[in-house]
Amino acid sequence: MTTTTDAAAAASSEVQLLKMVTTILTSHPNSQSAHKLLIQNLTLPTVLAVLSSTQLHRTHSATLFSFFHIFCHSPHPSLSSRLSPSSPSFPASSSTARSLLLNFISSDHPRHSLLHLLLRRPHLPQPLLDTSLSAYALSDHPDLAFQLFNKMKRLRIKPNLLTCHSLLSSLVRRHPHSPYSIHLSKQVFNDSLKLGITPNTTTFNILIHSSCLDNNFNNALSFMNQMIGFTCSPDNITYNTILDA
Repeated sequence: MTTTTDAAAAASSEVQLLKMVTTILTSHPNSQSAHKLLIQNLTLPTVLAVLSSTQLHRTHSATLFSFFHIFCHSPHPSLSSRLSPSSPSFPASSSTARSLLLNFISSDHPRHSLLHLLLRRPHLPQPLLDTSLSAYALSDHPDLAFQLFNKMKRLRIKPNLLTCHSLLSSLVRRHPHSPYSIHLSKQVFNDSLKLGITPNTTTFNILIHSSCLDNNFNNALSFMNQMIGFTCSPDNITYNTILDA
């Protein structure tokens, strides 16, 4: 009985805290000091609830974005590292952040207010851009993800290799059998090399698959030959992709 009562009290406390946080965020939308003060006293469940709030997504997207930005630089590593793609537990933390952004992008369509904010802000941290780019790619918006990639290129910010894979795969899915897909895929690949990214076998497999969809086997073989220069080798996926085309 005591355990049940304690759990109910804790849940009620979280609900009250979420209401208080939402009120402060909407009352002081541009106050970084207020946001930082809040973050110092938040628990991870409440932070996740705030970032997942449908109300904030629809009516205060700029405020939510600012909160997310400040949260990623929270002075409390136990909280901020859970959503930062640069943390040691990258796969788990990146998945959490991406899930939140995927939900946001879905509710934000077709306004794409988050994208406009990301493109307008002159300076943004690499983890936030990486996670946002991947989220747009996974949401089947490669054109929007490509805009973020171009912003990173202009700022000379090197995306994570997994981010590039998400963008390349999204381009291939969105524009099958289209020269446009091949063109953008090559552009992303070449720009990634200029930013200092080292491709691996998976990178080339995506590009080979894209070429095969366009029935451009010479291009596919050219990518396969380029693997040697990057100390990676074709695998079963590489050969099967070419043989099945």
